[in-house]
Amino acid sequence: MKFLIFITMLYISLNTCAQETRPTDDEGSGFNRGNGGNVIVCDNNGEMTYEVLDLFEGRNVWYFRLDPDLTNKSLNYKQIINLTINKVMMIGMRDGLRLKSYYERMRRNSELLPNHVFIKTHDQGNVFIPSHCELEQGAIQWVTPPIGMKEFIFNKRYWEKLSELHKAALVMHEVIYKTFITESIIINRPAKKITSYDIRFYVAYLFSDQFGQFGGVN
Repeated sequence: MKFLIFITMLYISLNTCAQETRPTDDEGSGFNRGNGGNVIVCDNNGEMTYEVLDLFEGRNVWYFRLDPDLTNKSLNYKQIINLTINKVMMIGMRDGLRLKSYYERMRRNSELLPNHVFIKTHDQGNVFIPSHCELEQGAIQWVTPPIGMKEFIFNKRYWEKLSELHKAALVMHEVIYKTFITESIIINRPAKKITSYDIRFYVAYLFSDQFGQFGGVN
């Protein structure tokens, strides 16, 4: 827990310019939308690529290197998720168990939705993408799900285009957001002000080979 607090305060001190708004659905609808993970879709001279924004920024903004243990092509996304949760457990067992609990909650309350237009959330913060790329909504989670709808909704159109690594990152984006927003792990910052910008940093850091390498923290 001390480790997560340390990283949180370090990150917040370096990113005070991030937007601090939390999206809601149309006023009066009664169904608040929480955070939603993004997929960056790029047209490279006719060759389409699909990446979760968290890992794209991890490589191009924060210059993280992917943890090679997570990039093994033989792993499916569920195995990759379990490895990332284990990484957290090695730092703090209680935090890892908390993430695992919310991951199980997500598995019980999620669905792939085909043939729907996903309304974009507006909590991305500062995002810079190449001119030949578009930002699309890969998932959303509801604060209060509409009747008959699951709490976590994944966009089937893009889910099927993602690699197993990026599927895992998209899932963990939703899980980490739900954990932080519900448990208020991040200190000295109201949960209602946590945005996708914050969560993307955590996901990118968790998937990197630098996770846990800050010295002086026990």
